[in-house]
Amino acid sequence: MDKSEEYLIQEYHRTQKAQAEAKAEMAKMRIEVNVAEKAAAEAEADLVKYMKENGLLSFEHGQDEFAVKDFYSVDIADPAAVPDDYMRQKLCREPDKVKIRGERPAGNGYTMRAEPKLSVKAKKS
Repeated sequence: MDKSEEYLIQEYHRTQKAQAEAKAEMAKMRIEVNVAEKAAAEAEADLVKYMKENGLLSFEHGQDEFAVKDFYSVDIADPAAVPDDYMRQKLCREPDKVKIRGERPAGNGYTMRAEPKLSVKAKKS
């Protein structure tokens, strides 16, 4: 094997090692982002729980305003029990959750579930 072939083999191995190191660094960064997102979600859930338990609808902290609002989702237990006025035609017949959530009609076949969400707005200076 001459020196040029040996050099090419060494360069190939250096390149492979550099690519492996870059992939390892990317994986490490993804893990750190996932951990941070999970921690942020847990902190937000704790804050929402505290605010709801203590009757705080909103408060200001520094330059930010925190507010908790309930957003409702509709769970359909029995689609056949939902009145025709609350059905929409797509490719198949299904309950119109947007209309049910907006009008909240009396009837069977669905339940309303509150989902508290936190909003943070920067105060205008």
